[in-house]
Formats: sequence, C-alpha cells, structure tokens
Amino acid sequence: SDLWFFAVWNGFRARARGLDVPVSFALGERGAASDSMADSLRRPAAAAKTELRDSAEAEASPPTPPVESPPPAVTRDAWTVSFAAVLSEDRAREIAASISVDGQRPRVIKGETAGTTVFRVVFGPYNSKADAERMGRNSKHNYWVYEGVP
Repeated sequence: SDLWFFAVWNGFRARARGLDVPVSFALGERGAASDSMADSLRRPAAAAKTELRDSAEAEASPPTPPVESPPPAVTRDAWTVSFAAVLSEDRAREIAASISVDGQRPRVIKGETAGTTVFRVVFGPYNSKADAERMGRNSKHNYWVYEGVP
C-alpha cells in the first residue's frame, strides 16, 4: 500500500536585490576592526560617551547603496507533469491507463532513486509551465509540475 501526500511548491524565488548588502566594519585606532565593548572598558567614561554620540551620528547618515547582484540564470526550459512515482511497474501502468488527455496517455518511465527502482507516470516535457499546468488540470487527476526532464 502507498501513502501519498500532495503539496504545491513553486520552487525557489529570486530575492529582492536590496536584501543582500555587504557587511562593513568601522576601523579602530590600530587599523583593525574595533571591539566596542573592550574599547569602552579601556577608555574613561567621558571618552566612551563621546564615541557613542559620534557613532550614533554616523549611523544616522545614509547607508551605502547595496551592490546589485545579477538576476538568476535560467538553466532549464522543460516542464514535466507527474502523476505518480511507485515501486511497482504494474501499478504504474494501471495508473497511466486511467489517465487520458485529448486521447494521449502518460508514459511510464523507469528510474532509480537512492538505489531503489521507481516507476514514474508522466506527461511531457513541455516548453512552458503553463502548458504543463494545462495538461495536468485537463487530466482531472492529482498531479504536480516540476521543472526539468525525468
């Protein structure tokens, strides 16, 4: 017996360009990044208050503009509609026989996952996600669409 859980996942999304900002550190007296806690213990209280006021004014100044990263490259242009991945070839053929869209039947592909033979029931590949989604909806069966070729 198989236990199935269907979930929708659209994959990774591109991050906003302003989210990734390089870190910058203020240089201390010796030309190295200063440890503000250690420095405040070494200096008199009046000098520490002056430093805190100066650093607050520096923080109020506008930050440097973020470095823009290039948009992610699209590496795949094929989409597959998957109906099942089962351990039995007979069960996979049974599932494929129960699905028909515009007179077409999905195919059964034999593959291997972590050393285990798996039989996948799929349509595709399609040139666009929209085409793959249309075929999945027209099948009137549970399906999921993923990028790539099985």
